[in-house]
Amino acid sequence: MEMFSSSSGKASDELKEKIAKGEVIVNDAISISSPCKQCDFITGPNLIGQFKYGVKTGIDLIRTREGEYKMLVFTGESDKTTAKNMLYTAADIRVDNYKRLNELILEHGFSHHLSVAMADISRELKLLCEYYDIEYLDPEPNLLSD
Repeated sequence: MEMFSSSSGKASDELKEKIAKGEVIVNDAISISSPCKQCDFITGPNLIGQFKYGVKTGIDLIRTREGEYKMLVFTGESDKTTAKNMLYTAADIRVDNYKRLNELILEHGFSHHLSVAMADISRELKLLCEYYDIEYLDPEPNLLSD
């Protein structure tokens, strides 16, 4: 039984059906290709579904028209209740102050694509921003008081 097509890098219909029936856990389904193919060479695996469960840090760095940098940093957690059991690459996480996070994204013009660290590295990022004079934005600013 072939789960993936190595030439296309897409999950087979058989794998999609097994995931839909719950026979294969989405977190265990790994695609053979990455979304980045270069010169018909596959550059690495692409995860289908949630990344490893646990605490995550969302990070988005932008540059303003004035040339200043801003970094949005927030933490959340993923577990079986946040998994959507869909074939996609994502890290769906539960964020406590999601309304404030949304306000920061809209107010400052952050992208809907961002980086995700597989741990809480918010303190380290705050120090990095202080060192490089980058505006640090966090929907839970009280949590990092010194």
